[in-house]
Amino acid sequence: MNILIAGLPKTGTTGLVQYIFNSLEGKVDIQFEGHAFVPPKGNPDHVLAKILINETAYTVDLDSYREFEKRIFIIRDPRDALISGHLYRFFDPVLSDHPDKVSRYLAALEAKEQEPLAHSFLSLDILVMSLLHNQNYAYEDQSIREHLKEVHTRALVEDAARFAGQHPDFFIFRYEDMVSGQFSALESYLGVSIQTEEKFSRKVTLSKQRVRRTGSSGDWKNWFTQDDVDFFQPAFGPPMEDLGYEPDWSLPDSPTLAPATGSDYIRKLIHERHNPPPPTLKTRFLKLFKPRGSNR
Repeated sequence: MNILIAGLPKTGTTGLVQYIFNSLEGKVDIQFEGHAFVPPKGNPDHVLAKILINETAYTVDLDSYREFEKRIFIIRDPRDALISGHLYRFFDPVLSDHPDKVSRYLAALEAKEQEPLAHSFLSLDILVMSLLHNQNYAYEDQSIREHLKEVHTRALVEDAARFAGQHPDFFIFRYEDMVSGQFSALESYLGVSIQTEEKFSRKVTLSKQRVRRTGSSGDWKNWFTQDDVDFFQPAFGPPMEDLGYEPDWSLPDSPTLAPATGSDYIRKLIHERHNPPPPTLKTRFLKLFKPRGSNR
């Protein structure tokens, strides 16, 4: 069986690969974030391919996967994806290789962790833009606010709604169902019993496991303030409802932010950027015996 998993960045695509990989019997050829289908060598029992469909950053030859019998589009609440993608920026050397930028951001983040309601998420987002572009954008700067709103709405909401509308043959599966263990609809679609995480016998490579942060949903409520709701709701709300998400923007009275999924997570990302895991035995073998002149 050939299975294709498509999704926007930070929507649980890697996690879903892990679940399905551990639920298939026999040899599985995994194709991770390729730009086109590559016919596998040998004769695997299954091909499990993951692609990212963010139109502004990735180009994928979707037609090359047309013979795949099973095609899944995983979606996630864009507010959670927004937080996750924001923090994951610090795996990028543009930020992680500059201790002064990291220190400045961590000071602001730790202040928010101490008093979540005193600092908006938008203020952190504007700070990251300032660090990326070596500027000092003001919180009240309407041009940078509108830029961020446009970029986030397109990348997190509109691209997902457009893909779902253009490809009704894809089975839509929610990240929220994955993290809550609700797999019955997916099992019916695949004809496969999904193994629970504690029964996993196979792992994706270490370099892919770093992407996991909370493994939960709804954490955006702890990050947003009312200012953030007022800013994002008008743009995110309608297309979110088109994807089937309830228009609930209520916030808790006493939000909490755990450093393990915030400031300490960023420190972990930076540590892994500067101290990558050693190559696997297979990778070292392939490198050692790579044909001369080969770029593969």
